[in-house]
Amino acid sequence: MVRWSFQLTKGCFSIYSLNINCLSVIADVCSSFMDHLLSKLINVAVPGTIDERAINKKRVLNPWERNENHTLCLNSAKAIGCTVVNIGTQDLVEGRRHLILGLISQIIKIQLLADLNLKKTPQLVELFDDSKDIDEVLSLSPEKMLLRWMNHHLKKAGYKKTVSNFSTDVKDGEAYAYLLKALAPENSPETTLETKDPNERAKLVLEQAEKLDCKRYLTPKDITEGSANLNLAFVAQIFQHRNGLTSNTKQVTLTQTATRDDVLLSREERAFRMWINSLGVDSYVNNVFEDIRNGWVLLEVLDKVSPGSVNWKLASKPPIKLPFRKLENCNQVVKIGKELKFSLVNLAGNDIVQGNKKLIVALLWQLMRFNILQLLNRLRFHSHVSKGKEITDADILNWANNKVKASGRTSQMESFKDKSLSNGLFFLELLSAVQPRVVHWKVVTKGEDRMWPCALIFDDDLRLLIYLYICVLEEIVAFG
Repeated sequence: MVRWSFQLTKGCFSIYSLNINCLSVIADVCSSFMDHLLSKLINVAVPGTIDERAINKKRVLNPWERNENHTLCLNSAKAIGCTVVNIGTQDLVEGRRHLILGLISQIIKIQLLADLNLKKTPQLVELFDDSKDIDEVLSLSPEKMLLRWMNHHLKKAGYKKTVSNFSTDVKDGEAYAYLLKALAPENSPETTLETKDPNERAKLVLEQAEKLDCKRYLTPKDITEGSANLNLAFVAQIFQHRNGLTSNTKQVTLTQTATRDDVLLSREERAFRMWINSLGVDSYVNNVFEDIRNGWVLLEVLDKVSPGSVNWKLASKPPIKLPFRKLENCNQVVKIGKELKFSLVNLAGNDIVQGNKKLIVALLWQLMRFNILQLLNRLRFHSHVSKGKEITDADILNWANNKVKASGRTSQMESFKDKSLSNGLFFLELLSAVQPRVVHWKVVTKGEDRMWPCALIFDDDLRLLIYLYICVLEEIVAFG
């Protein structure tokens, strides 16, 4: 049973846990999302995702306004890393409980794991040897980073086992007892470890955690039954309140070695990650440059954008232990790319296996571009382009400029790399030309705040296409 809820206080959410055992309570929660409340929850998870000026907040919303809010919520949830492939605006309208509560749990999980990265917690470098490359640190998913952190302290505390999951490995409560002993010895009596009854030990563990101001996301029974989601939330909250890591400046300097190219690659990685996850592939991508190195995810992507192009009989599904199997997958990726007329002169399958970022970026840009152009070509009967002609970049550029000009505005773009695009105003004018009511010109600024107009662009389904084609918010601003 999903047990998440939140408390609305002065227009903001604080996330707490409630046992939602009654269908009527669930129904009330679901009906609450008929307005803009879900948007606020997303902003708690990742502050600044949605500018509240883009939300329809009237007491009574008409169907159009309600649909705009729901579309905004789903696109924003996707942007912060939620999987929303099987959820549509109609599901929110109809209050489909299992889908809505599943979405809520994803958002809360993202909030709980938000600090498990080097940007938020540079002290995490302490978990890695000096000889380790920073790429390994950056490649870990938040869950794996949390497990690594937990095992780091368990080893220090003398715990002999390795925790590999948040279910069976923690259900006896012993690992928690050792963890709290390492982090807060003042609150951890020996009786916790001496207790033989797992239920009693779990109860004592939760009492000790409360002394660290950890809210009760779970019950002793949840620990002993191995509830993976609730145990993960519990460990994440312990990390938030007391991570036990040092502030060694020598260690933290590793996080400061990122070059301008690293920052650019980080933005591109985020764009590709969001795009791949939005395709509905079976694999969930946490870090593009690491997760695609076995070739499997790329084969899934190719099968989505060009159905039937992958020979699955020749593909190896993870976990892949033999290196040559990974190479076979990646070689097939390159082969299919060439068949799709991609420019892959300097790319070989081994470059993907080795994680050559610049060559991987070149491949992914062409994949994304192919996907978008395929979409546009499927819709070309709506345009003035002849049915026998494939839509090109030039067609899109001309369409955008003509659309803006026809609306009575004067902005134009010379190319998709035009520096004038960095303030986002051209995209707002284009959106307004397509659908006038989606842009609220009273709140648009033309000064130094370039992020705000760009943020407006990504607050509606129509804007998603532009987002995918050009890049994410930071990438547009970076053109300047």
